This record gives sequence, C-alpha cells and structure tokens, in this order.
Amino acid sequence: LVAWGLISLCVLRAELRDQPRWWLVAGAVAGLATYNKLLVVLLLEGIAVGLAVVGPRRRLASPYVWGGAGLTVLVGLPSILYQLTHDLPQLKMGQALSDNNGGDVRIDMWVLLVVLLGPPLTVIWIAGLRALWRDPRVRFLVVVFAVVVLFTFVSGAQPHYPVFILPIPF
Repeated sequence: LVAWGLISLCVLRAELRDQPRWWLVAGAVAGLATYNKLLVVLLLEGIAVGLAVVGPRRRLASPYVWGGAGLTVLVGLPSILYQLTHDLPQLKMGQALSDNNGGDVRIDMWVLLVVLLGPPLTVIWIAGLRALWRDPRVRFLVVVFAVVVLFTFVSGAQPHYPVFILPIPF
C-alpha cells in the first residue's frame, strides 16, 4: 500500500507540477516494490494503458517515463530473476488464491470498496475519480483504477487489491 501511494504521488507530481524527473523516482520506488510483491506491475500496467488510451500520449515518448521504466527493471531485476528461476511463486500463490476463493472475491471486492472505507468516503473517492477525469493531465489515473478493479474481478485473487489504488482519487 505504501509503495502504490508513493508511486502515485510521484506520478501526480510529475504531471501536475510539470516536473518529469518524478517519473524516475516513481520507477525506482516501483523497482524496490517488486521485492515485496510483483503486484506493483499491475499499477504500472494501468499507468501505461491509461496513457495510451486517454493520454496525455506524448508522455509515452518522454525520456523520463522510459527512464523510470528502465529504473523499475534495473532495480527490480534481482527480484524478477528470482521469481523466474523459482517457477514464479507469487503468480502460483495468486492462482491458488483464485482457485480457492475466486467466486467470493468477485462479490466481496465491491463490498470492500464501500465498507472498508465507510460509505460516506465512497462519495469522496467517486468525486475524486470525476475530478481526475476532468483534468486531461491526470485522466489516465481513472483508467488505472479501472484496470485494477477489472484485474481483481477477473483474477479473483484477493478482494482488497482495489483498495491500494483508492489514495489516488482521495
């Protein structure tokens, strides 16, 4: 949760303050986060999909964004290599979780999004998503939210995964 929030903060600083160097910090943090869980890749995929689908697409040509991606790979390489040479234990665990409780997860995640944070806060994060959508500089973050929710629903691994992304609309 801390890594996702920090990466999101760095991306917001890069975009809202027009300080693209923060993409490099986001990449370094993402690389470090792979030592905890590879799930951070979902956040990065969401960012990439969001930039490609709703923009600003010019960011995909930014050397800072690519530098951040390179730092993620460089810093996370030992962790990634460990996963690859040991039959991807984190992915196997995710599959086992899905096999065990995937049906429940697909229902429970919706409840958790509302109940874990409290129904009054649901209004706030929905308003936050609307505000993000209205700003073309950070509209891609709404897509990140959608990607995480969709991944959780399809994979059925853990119902609390979308909670990691809620600091963005807050």
